[in-house]
Amino acid sequence: MKKIKIIYAGVAEDDFRKMEVDNDLKVFQDLVGGNIEVITLTTDLAMVVNEEGRLLGLPDNENTPKLFKGPLKGNFLIVGVNGDDFADWDSGSGAEAFVDKLL
Repeated sequence: MKKIKIIYAGVAEDDFRKMEVDNDLKVFQDLVGGNIEVITLTTDLAMVVNEEGRLLGLPDNENTPKLFKGPLKGNFLIVGVNGDDFADWDSGSGAEAFVDKLL
């Protein structure tokens, strides 16, 4: 199984971790605590969230980017995107600067 670099954002303020994980649906589901939803940020970056976070009553994520009108619920991930596949989060041009600005 191929590993990719991601950013994990837990619900506590400033709970960010760069991680290397298997590029596997089950891994992403475990990290966000359920079924995933992908939110496109740029052509080569996306966020992975729990698609039922509000329904499940997950806690507010204190690290929710300001571009969202309300807090995300539960953990979220930032991943790179290459076509229809996930990739290293820092593989795109300017990804690190964008993520720093986003968060």
